[in-house]
Amino acid sequence: MTQNQDRRKYVRIPAKYGLIFKRISMSSFMEQEVETALKDISAGGALVETSKLYHVGDVLHLKIKIPGWEKYKAEFIRPGQLSRSEPLITLATIVRVELIRMGHYELGLCFVGIEESHQKALIRFLKKL
Repeated sequence: MTQNQDRRKYVRIPAKYGLIFKRISMSSFMEQEVETALKDISAGGALVETSKLYHVGDVLHLKIKIPGWEKYKAEFIRPGQLSRSEPLITLATIVRVELIRMGHYELGLCFVGIEESHQKALIRFLKKL
């Protein structure tokens, strides 16, 4: 087992879910949204590949497109609400940046702004995979 695996609280699941993210900063109104896909996900974070260089400590606003995750939320559900898929929205801090090939980077993300009820729904969803 590697040192990173020893520190992880949640198991990472290989995933190709769509992701839209934007770096949050003092000048974030100028930041462009980036659309990509996850490489893996857990209830505590995710791994993503991007062609833009980011830095450890950068904070990202994430919209993760996980079809069906919302039906695991323990909230009052209105009729017809489950017919539309909503992205999982959270903040994440970049905890690792690795150059994987020229102009392509892997970002290790740690969720820092995930609602507790959404995290519990994500845990239930991932256990079903």
